[in-house]
Amino acid sequence: SATGGYDGVQPRWTHGSVIPDLAAGSPSPLAGFGAAADAAEKAHIIFVQLPRGAVEDPSGGALPGFVVDALDYIGARTTLKGEPQPVAINLSYGTFAGPHDGTSPVEVAIDQFLAARPDCTVVVSAGNAYDAQIHAELTIPHNDFKTLHWYIPPGDPTHNFMEIWLPSKDDDGTAPSVAVSLVPPPGWAPASPAADSGKSWFGFPAGDTTGLPVCAVIHPASVPQGTVGTMVLLAVGATDGDPATAPLAPAGTWTVEIRNNGNVDLEEVHAWIERDDPSFQQNKQSRFDDPSLVQLRSACTLGSFSHACEAIVVGACVDDGSS
Repeated sequence: SATGGYDGVQPRWTHGSVIPDLAAGSPSPLAGFGAAADAAEKAHIIFVQLPRGAVEDPSGGALPGFVVDALDYIGARTTLKGEPQPVAINLSYGTFAGPHDGTSPVEVAIDQFLAARPDCTVVVSAGNAYDAQIHAELTIPHNDFKTLHWYIPPGDPTHNFMEIWLPSKDDDGTAPSVAVSLVPPPGWAPASPAADSGKSWFGFPAGDTTGLPVCAVIHPASVPQGTVGTMVLLAVGATDGDPATAPLAPAGTWTVEIRNNGNVDLEEVHAWIERDDPSFQQNKQSRFDDPSLVQLRSACTLGSFSHACEAIVVGACVDDGSS
């Protein structure tokens, strides 16, 4: 049964069930019965289930706290009579956005955990975002701007989020002076004013500011998600659902304008679109949509938990038989 936001264990062919099966050792569910015994078969397993609501959160903001709690819980359960025991921890989940520089709270927590527990290993998945068209890197000349095209698909019942990460300093040693605006698909208003540092903007349907907004630009002076630079958050609401409950955002291509009001060129501006496709939902992943967009990058698409200095990051590949 499901209680407290935690679902019952899903069938054996789902990701969450297969990983503990593999960790349990022989007999491997992939190899069939009759395989020889191995050391893993004799090891104990601790399974920490993340709340479904945190995994489903398309902003990625709800999950990190539970991951840190899981590390603390495993650390406590593997300390017996004051003596820490060797343990390998697998974290095969993550999101797309974040600073991607190892300074996010989860990555710092992983490094701190491993510094205190040299008997432990934390294995983190690399993620599956390489071909997802969720990352762009820009250089913006001074007193100029660059645009990104953000495709929001129809029939998506959840909100969509983009993070634009700015460096902490320009080449002249000053904080970047950047303003970001969000323009909806043609035929739909309003377009946002340019939001510079410390300002936010919320777009309401038909100019009605008494209800819920359908889009937003939030540009804080600093953020807790990373320690190098700051981040501008863009949000677009669901394109499918009951309009009587909340207004729907228009599907189509939204335009993001990033303007550099500084005196020098601004380099290494990164934008990531957050993940919106947990396996148990039929959400539709938004993406950058412009075949000629030279800023689109498949690099820097490791998962948001995959930059901890001391973690082991594991990726997957498919053997096409040519090797």
